[in-house]
This record gives sequence, C-alpha cells and structure tokens, in this order.
Amino acid sequence: MKSNLKTAAVAALVGGLMAGPGFAQDRAPQDRAPERSGPGHPHGFRHMDPEARADRMEYMVKRMFSSVKASEEQKTQAGAIVRKAAADVRPLEQKLREGRRAGIELLARPTIDRNALEARRAQQAQLREQISKRMTQALADLAEVLTPEQRASLAKRMSERSRGPRVG
Repeated sequence: MKSNLKTAAVAALVGGLMAGPGFAQDRAPQDRAPERSGPGHPHGFRHMDPEARADRMEYMVKRMFSSVKASEEQKTQAGAIVRKAAADVRPLEQKLREGRRAGIELLARPTIDRNALEARRAQQAQLREQISKRMTQALADLAEVLTPEQRASLAKRMSERSRGPRVG
C-alpha cells in the first residue's frame, strides 16, 4: 500500500508540472506566475527564455506545495530542486533543437541518407531519455521534500483535478 501511495504522489507531482498553466489560472495579476511576453515569447511556456521558464516552473511547484501547507523551508528546497533540474536540462534541450535542425538538413539534401537519418533519430531518442531521467530524479527529489501526509494530500488533490466533469 505504501508503494502505491508513493507512486501516486510522484504521479501527482508529474501531473502538476504538466498541468501547471491550468493550475495557475484565474489568479489576480500580482498572484500570477512570473512570465515574459512580447518578441521572442509568442507561444507560451516552451518558448519562454530559460530564466522565465525556470521562474514559472518554480512558481508552479511552490504553489502546489502551498496547497498542502508546505513550510517556507520546504518551498525553498523545492525551488532549488526545480531550478537545478531546469539548468541541467537546458543544454540537452538545446542539443535536441540542434538535432532537429540537422535532421531537416538531412532531409533537404538531393539524396536521402537513411543511415544518417537513423543515427540522428537514435541521438535524439538518447537526449530525450536523458531529459526524462533527469526530470524523474527531480520529481523524486521534490516528493522527498514533502512529508508522507503532504504527498498523500497532493496525490488526492491532483487525482480529483484530473477526473474532470462526469457525464451521465
């Protein structure tokens, strides 16, 4: 049973990070997550500059932690975990973008080199796996900052939010 609870807590944190923008809706302007807009930021979270993205991620995690009455110390620890993970993932994401451009260049050549395309695909898959591992590590680190009761409360909250309206 404890294993299921821990799994649910981590799943709730994952869900919260993925659903972050929806989690922070309907807030007064002073309570909204830090974000930047304008030239260079037209399409939201994925296209924010790295610092704005880290600010937003930290805000969302601290907000989730507030929902389970986490202490200021816990929130500070969570913020540090999120910022470190974002910094670790940033160069990998840059390599992914470069790899995508290289793949497009391969496809634009007069002759298609299937071996080069497959090598590029394998490199991209490896980068995605590294990002996934690092984010899973960060989620586990975040879960450990909370008490078992806080994790259970967060898991319940996120589970209830993911159900959505029932029809019929």
